[in-house]
Amino acid sequence: MALWKLQVSVLWCGLALLCSSFVNGKYSAEDVDLFGNLCNATKEDMDVVKNYDVPSTETGKCFMKCLCEKSGMLDSYGKYSRTGTKEVLTKYWPETPVNIITKVNDACYMESLKISPTELGTCNYYYKVKKCLNTQYKRYGML
Repeated sequence: MALWKLQVSVLWCGLALLCSSFVNGKYSAEDVDLFGNLCNATKEDMDVVKNYDVPSTETGKCFMKCLCEKSGMLDSYGKYSRTGTKEVLTKYWPETPVNIITKVNDACYMESLKISPTELGTCNYYYKVKKCLNTQYKRYGML
């Protein structure tokens, strides 16, 4: 009986650690580290992203800008791209139903239109885009 309890405890702890690190989604800690290093992110900002949140520091906001640029979420003018964002969401969260991806993408596209044109190209613009995506994914229970 004690051995069975130990095996269940070990299994439960392993699942709890896995679930606490990444709820859903395909990207891994290594992906975050790779992009973080490419984008000159701080360890603290990368840790925030690994927990499926959006860093709000100035360096974190610029990390979000770099992620958007490198992942293809922007059009040639640096604005939110519905097509590019849909591709990224489909790639990194393949378990997300298409209708949810569409709702998230549409909501964040509409939010991006509300951001002042003077913020386009700034780290704050991309922070707001990523914050919207994160909020919408949480709203639909995908994070």
